[in-house]
Amino acid sequence: MSILVIGENSYDFIFSVNIELKSDSNAFPEKAILRPGGTGFNFSLAFKRMGGQPFYFCPISKDSFGSIIREEIKKEGIEFGYFESDKPTPLIITLLNEKYGRNTIAHIFNSSYTDVSFEHFVSLGKDFTDVYVSGGILTEEKPQKEVLKIVRLMYGKGAQIFYDPQFRIGRSIPKFKNTAIEILQISDFILANEEEIKNFPEDI
Repeated sequence: MSILVIGENSYDFIFSVNIELKSDSNAFPEKAILRPGGTGFNFSLAFKRMGGQPFYFCPISKDSFGSIIREEIKKEGIEFGYFESDKPTPLIITLLNEKYGRNTIAHIFNSSYTDVSFEHFVSLGKDFTDVYVSGGILTEEKPQKEVLKIVRLMYGKGAQIFYDPQFRIGRSIPKFKNTAIEILQISDFILANEEEIKNFPEDI
């Protein structure tokens, strides 16, 4: 089974720090994980390891973090709609703390995945019967417009749409809700757990 995957990539820093952070203090993580991430990248990786054939469509930065992501994609044998961005890789720092829970610092705006392009997708000349979309790529107006055009095109061709809306990430981002609802309305499958569903706008 081959599926078009539209979704962000990032580089993740995950630290377990069970102390109270104070001004001008140092923290020494008990556990640290540094790895490529992002919902689109993670879905592609998981689907490939399950025996599927993902086609990952998302810009990857030319920077050092982007090089690591590209190498991982090649190593895993994931087919890639290859194009690069001059913008930086999104960086996600996650602090795991027994007292304060999970806190995330996300440096995502004006980053590489926002260069996603409808025209570039059309130029590939590929068709798919299934499309997976991560709502995490809809953090700015340009990717909102470009991704929506791709999804509408594939929907018009009869493709099944699998949608992970991620309202938790986008609830405070301008126009995220409107774009997310448009995609939701033409989706065949919504991928969300109970906690994520709690973040859906009440009117849907």
